[in-house]
Amino acid sequence: MVIDLLGPDRGLKRLSVTPIDLNALDRPPVVHADDSLADARRVLDSRWTRVVVLDRNDKPVGELDRDATAGDGRVGDRARPLEALIGADRTLYDAFSQMLIHQASWVAVVDGDRFRGVLTPESFVAAIQRVPAELEGARR
Repeated sequence: MVIDLLGPDRGLKRLSVTPIDLNALDRPPVVHADDSLADARRVLDSRWTRVVVLDRNDKPVGELDRDATAGDGRVGDRARPLEALIGADRTLYDAFSQMLIHQASWVAVVDGDRFRGVLTPESFVAAIQRVPAELEGARR
């Protein structure tokens, strides 16, 4: 079967045949559930307004935004569930669908249970632009 990668929706079609590239994922700051809120505040910077919360096996268990890091306590007590999560073996189309379904600003990517990084709207645009030129001519 040849996929038609031309036409007005060619960007979405490209996403459907493009696997998630683990090397192209963004890497937000991470903390562990038993870390202190002070630790979480220290890893936040101007680019990231939230951190990914991992368990001891690097499995994502939630996220924490800057406002939730105020005061004292443990990260795990204030973390909220991740908005969107997808396996590394899926396509960018699947990940983009999760972002839209959950109205999320990023999609966390896991390989097995282990956190690998996140896809952001900018990640999808960059991925569409990286798709090999031969796919563009697949119909020819």
